[in-house]
Amino acid sequence: MILPTRAAVVLVITTTMLLCDATTPGQQNTNQELRDAPAARQRTGKHSDSQPEFGGTYDRLRPEQRRLVDDWFARYNKRMQKNIPPEDGYNAVPISIRTTFEAVTHALQTTPLTDKQQRRLGNALALVEVLETTHGKIPHARGDLQFRIYVVLKPNALATLNSSREFARGRDNAVFHHSYPLNYRQTGGAVSIQISTSQDGRRADIDVDYRTSGFPAALFNGHLTAQNSDVRAGNNYDGHLQRWAGLSNWWHNLFGLPVVHDTGFAPDPEQDIARFPRLTERSR
Repeated sequence: MILPTRAAVVLVITTTMLLCDATTPGQQNTNQELRDAPAARQRTGKHSDSQPEFGGTYDRLRPEQRRLVDDWFARYNKRMQKNIPPEDGYNAVPISIRTTFEAVTHALQTTPLTDKQQRRLGNALALVEVLETTHGKIPHARGDLQFRIYVVLKPNALATLNSSREFARGRDNAVFHHSYPLNYRQTGGAVSIQISTSQDGRRADIDVDYRTSGFPAALFNGHLTAQNSDVRAGNNYDGHLQRWAGLSNWWHNLFGLPVVHDTGFAPDPEQDIARFPRLTERSR
């Protein structure tokens, strides 16, 4: 079988994005669709050599990230009768999706979990069984629908979150994070990971909140906007490093200038490319 060229891969992904652009961003319902967006590469020189390396191409993904990406492409290829290599497909993904995947999975992977007796429970990325989709910049969508990953959690994930010292159950989501009412936030204040799960605990909407969610600060600090979860916006990257060392700002180095607010770098349309087909079964 002849493998597709990189140009062909880019064409397939761009075509899918264009088809997605015809839908309303607010109707993503990410419980269903899968999609990839990756990342991993060099660390910044400010941190010790013991820190993991992350950066913007498939070949720099860590094994845990590559597992998620490879699994997504395996299911996508089977369902769509394609033969897109994960490396080619990943490297063609828009930048805001890759930076989102990178920042969120980096935060999860570098967050160790312990129970009340301080016994180790693994890291937070180990709670994830399957990547469903990654949302980067989606023009005209609400902030809670952008810059986040949607996943299927492992069966014991909710029990682990409830027993961990690093996450606390907060007030249920009633206005934002539709379909994900259970709210778990990393302790220690902003910057923090928010894991919003479905009622049965099998699916989750995960993002990094770079601005405090406390009232009334959240009304003025951008928490309710998309830039709250975009690692490239404002001083979010600096805040990320203060909480989780080892993330490289390869997107800044690539373009020479930092992103302003929630502006994306890739040409429009820059949004979720796998709004269809549905590649996972609905949680029962």
